[in-house]
Amino acid sequence: MKKIFITLGLSLCISYSFSQHAEAVINQQDINTSTETKSNTNDKALWDVQFSFNSTTAAAGDAGMAAVAFYNNEFWVSRWGSDTLYRFSSTGVLISEFIISGLTGTRSLTTDGTYLYAGTASTTIYRIDPSLQQLAPPHVTSSSSVTARFCTYDATLNSGNGGFWIGNFSTDIVAISMSGTVLSTITAATHGLTGMYGAAIDNNTPGGPYLWIFNQGGTNSSQLVALELPSGTPSTTYNHDVFPDISTTHSLSSGLAGGAFFTSNFVSGKNSVMCLVQGSPSNVVVVYEIATTVGVNELNDSKDFLIYPNPAKNNIQLDFTNLNEDFDKLTIIDISGKTVLTQSIGNNNTKLNIDSSNLPNGIYTISIISNKQVLHQKMTINK
Repeated sequence: MKKIFITLGLSLCISYSFSQHAEAVINQQDINTSTETKSNTNDKALWDVQFSFNSTTAAAGDAGMAAVAFYNNEFWVSRWGSDTLYRFSSTGVLISEFIISGLTGTRSLTTDGTYLYAGTASTTIYRIDPSLQQLAPPHVTSSSSVTARFCTYDATLNSGNGGFWIGNFSTDIVAISMSGTVLSTITAATHGLTGMYGAAIDNNTPGGPYLWIFNQGGTNSSQLVALELPSGTPSTTYNHDVFPDISTTHSLSSGLAGGAFFTSNFVSGKNSVMCLVQGSPSNVVVVYEIATTVGVNELNDSKDFLIYPNPAKNNIQLDFTNLNEDFDKLTIIDISGKTVLTQSIGNNNTKLNIDSSNLPNGIYTISIISNKQVLHQKMTINK
């Protein structure tokens, strides 16, 4: 494969364009925004702030934000204890403020790719049609007594039929099906968290899956913790105090953990965890890059290969342009360890399309193999 030396130039161009746009936003709407753009190479920059913005200022001073989600290249944010939601562009510019009739007190937002779902600290998770901005029954009512202050959609639950992880401050964490049936439980004694507010499922980061929890604990009540699944025990690698990263930039005197969301769509080729800090005097959305580890027997000069879209439906595209050597074979392995596909790559191939229409919903590992090393990436099928 040919090594292409364009990453730095693209990064500089993107960074310049993005900073110019952000400066215009500040001048026009007095938004206190801190941005940092990233290249698509695997720099393993754990806890780099990709972007942050003050949702309170952007929303004309409305205080007390709660939920955050990233849908259709937009941030969706809810105002705490009210019936008001907001849409912001990917650069933090307010698009609209609106009310969804019949919905109030939204603490969490998640998506299955088509619908948004809202947790309101009750046993009902409300389904929303985002294009119509209205409720779209049937909603999901949990059979558990655990209420959904946080809810996060997980396509892999219930044998690939989908479901939600729900919880509230210091409760057990419960996985439920789309009909509300309890599938599994992580006990409060196992996770040990007492201020759980936001949560986000992560089926992409190597070493996972992880359930990210934005917890009102730690030194500054804004601790981002990853629970290892299926055990539910806190990760020693992914445990981070969010407040110091944004307190100076956004002039915060204090903060509390709010909503959380995981996406691989904010920066192409990157896994990102975003969370909302319910700060004083401002509510800040911050997006972190989550570093990934590639492969076994990894070479120092190796980079990552890209998979998109991820989650995928019927087709997957692999991009090898960042790699420094030729790989001649790939395998796809399901969550049980069974090899479901083996395919040749071919010398000098920089991109490869794979038909995934016969693969059921679930988590898979794609491995590419050369005579020197093997690189791995997680992939989700969600049809």
